[in-house]
Amino acid sequence: MKTIALTSRSLAEEVAKGLDSELLFFNYGSHGDKELSLSYNGNINVVAGEEFLIIQSTYPDDQHKMFDALAALPPYLKRNGAIKVYEFIPYLAFLSQSEIHLKYNEVPIAESKLRQFNGRDTNKHLYLDGLFVVNPHDAKTLATYCAPFRKILDDTELIANELNKFDIGDAAVIAPDENALNQAVALARRLGVPYGSFYKKRISESQVQVVAKGRIPKASTYFIRDDTIRGGTTISEVAKKLKKKFSPEKMIAVCSHPIMLEGSVEILTEAGITEIIGTNSIPGPYSRISVAPLIVSQFSNPDL
Repeated sequence: MKTIALTSRSLAEEVAKGLDSELLFFNYGSHGDKELSLSYNGNINVVAGEEFLIIQSTYPDDQHKMFDALAALPPYLKRNGAIKVYEFIPYLAFLSQSEIHLKYNEVPIAESKLRQFNGRDTNKHLYLDGLFVVNPHDAKTLATYCAPFRKILDDTELIANELNKFDIGDAAVIAPDENALNQAVALARRLGVPYGSFYKKRISESQVQVVAKGRIPKASTYFIRDDTIRGGTTISEVAKKLKKKFSPEKMIAVCSHPIMLEGSVEILTEAGITEIIGTNSIPGPYSRISVAPLIVSQFSNPDL
């Protein structure tokens, strides 16, 4: 198997090393008219008879062209003789457009984007043999349009290993809303600590209300677990509630995808968040956990 990198090069290098795989760098950019440009400088004959793993997240500042690139590569590789093509997209954009957001007249983009992965050849065979995603916000929509070949990778163990570096003797895991509950429960069980959850009601695009759902355990350290941190509004509201009622020593925001929009860090710290921990699905200052082992383990399994 050969590994292909576009702009997620650091992650691709780590995966290629773990798989002992040759790494090919494709040039990703734009022509003078701003249209997508995608090319390979080497001899394309190396494609024939090979299997490929493409490594690339859909970063917030370049999502649309990146989806086009990820849709264009599998047919290109298959037409040049590739046997199988897989894509590892740790953060898959547009899966946060839940029904509650559509109340505000947002057109659902996720459907059209996900359909791009369903390209088929003249014999109706899929160009893409496997799509691997880490903890997507909306797994249901992903399954609807990519069911035959998608696989969701769970980062709970990786996150738990990082959090075990803290003193978790008097800690609890908190789900900031219903969507994060399963992730919070899984993390709490892995850490061996109690958990609690909140219910979220969206007031507007930038405002939410949170209400405790049942009993919230008292703890000196709270790990507030969500799949994605964008603006930080929901976690900050939860942190305010915890701070007012329990006065914890630490409140740590934990996520799979630290998008961290402008102003989000300030919002979180003002609410009492003492630390932010995420994976490198979106590289940045809070990307402390590598998701490379998740995909390496998939292709180290001979039964894949």
